[in-house]
Amino acid sequence: MKCEKCENKAIIGNPILCSEHFEEYILKTVQDTITQFNLFTKETKICVAVSGGKDSLALIDILIRLGYSVEGLFVNEGISNYREYSNEDLEKFMRKNKLLLRTTSFQDLVGHSLDEIMNTEKFHACSVCGTLRRYLLNKFSKEYDVIATGHNLDDEAQTVLINLARGNTDLMFRGGPKSKPTNQFTQKVKPLIFVSEKQLLTYAIIRKIKTGFEECPYAQTSYRAHLRDLLNEEESKNPSTKLNILKSYLNLEKNIIKCDVKEKELCVCSVCGEASQEGICKACKLKEEIINLLH
Repeated sequence: MKCEKCENKAIIGNPILCSEHFEEYILKTVQDTITQFNLFTKETKICVAVSGGKDSLALIDILIRLGYSVEGLFVNEGISNYREYSNEDLEKFMRKNKLLLRTTSFQDLVGHSLDEIMNTEKFHACSVCGTLRRYLLNKFSKEYDVIATGHNLDDEAQTVLINLARGNTDLMFRGGPKSKPTNQFTQKVKPLIFVSEKQLLTYAIIRKIKTGFEECPYAQTSYRAHLRDLLNEEESKNPSTKLNILKSYLNLEKNIIKCDVKEKELCVCSVCGEASQEGICKACKLKEEIINLLH
């Protein structure tokens, strides 16, 4: 199969492109997203939430090639036989590109790794990880203008379906390409939302920025994994399903914003001093629960 733009052999379908034109397509797609949604400029101080996985490494690589200045923030959850491999890829990549990498961990925050927390059999891995990870990313990104995450098209389409299926009306319109700017939280931006999982995997292989593609061992127990498989099956039968879900969501979000829906007012957590919707933030409540179980 030939590339739709030249006579060279295509390496991917939808769009059907050779290696050179595929890279051009990815760079253009990301830059168009940054421009369309006014995510940041060349003067913006950008922190990238990195895990060492293909998505976050591809994001940094793309932003560098587009001329943006970035630094990395790594949260080590403490997952044995998994995180050490992605961390190795991450440190190698950051050294090669002479980029600053800041690190923190669940161990630093609660005194225990995610593996140790899960050994109690009292928590769901994704709930613990999501709560503590969001807390640490915000806490250590305050000196930056934005924090960019590697969420891709698949992630966003899955999130829309999860919130619909679970009736998460409060969370439904907190997605999209960027969060609302506030004084309490670093604004989050998602430059990769129009790039699919498959395209990022292909990009990572072409650019040789990953040595392996391990999946989090806790991922298979999540509701997201179930919906991911269903969505992948539907996409194989009806291409552009994921893109149509995202576009529909963005159109709905635009109309909701026009209705001037009021956000809950934030206060300050009485324990840690970080922003919270309640007197004590979710991370501090979870931390206390973990410490009581493991001490």
